[in-house]
Amino acid sequence: MTIGGLRDRETWLIDGRRVVVEGSEDDALLVNCSVSDVGPKQVRCSHHRTLKRRPTSTLEVPDSPFKLTSEDISLKRLERYIREIKEDYTGVDQKWEWGRLFRRARTMYGYSYREIAERIDVEGASREQVQRSERIYDMFPDRDYEEARLSFSAIAELQREFPQTDDARSAYDCITATGHSLRVDETRAWVELLLADREVTRESVRESLRQHAEPRGRGFDPSVRRILDVHAEYESSYRSSSD
Repeated sequence: MTIGGLRDRETWLIDGRRVVVEGSEDDALLVNCSVSDVGPKQVRCSHHRTLKRRPTSTLEVPDSPFKLTSEDISLKRLERYIREIKEDYTGVDQKWEWGRLFRRARTMYGYSYREIAERIDVEGASREQVQRSERIYDMFPDRDYEEARLSFSAIAELQREFPQTDDARSAYDCITATGHSLRVDETRAWVELLLADREVTRESVRESLRQHAEPRGRGFDPSVRRILDVHAEYESSYRSSSD
């Protein structure tokens, strides 16, 4: 059994079951495992070997004014930086800068997501936001989100539905390849149709949008077209490459 996008020794199957890999490497991108137990809620595997490792991103941007040193274990400087970034940046830019610093702090000092959230007194920097910001940094290690922008809320929707960073990035690439910038409700509708493995038609898109959004402007027609375009891109590029 080969698992891609491994993170924190766990991943998820499309049907929602959890895959627990024993003896795996945290930085593995692809591992080969031997299945030892299959249950209705989880699958347990024994780590066999690492096929491919996740590339190591540069922890510091050379010209960044937000730099941590080995003497900053108290996290006071991190708190100051996080507050300054919150004041000067918004959206994906803010979360990317946060994620880079959170990753640096966790790598240097060994703090968990919860410990960082508890030790810095910045509104909005909860445990979930620390983890989500790091995932933004993982999704865009080269900061390549700037040309085809999707809002942070829409990207967060992808993160919610795709626990593995590589899967979330693949979904993001499929959206932006069409030149569209889906709203949060459009993103949610497309992802739920995709994961439910339904035939995506104009009628199914309209029905999904009715469940999650209020019609804006002229109604659902522009949203329907955008979602159908994104799905066609997904089917042609992502599905075909994974078969």
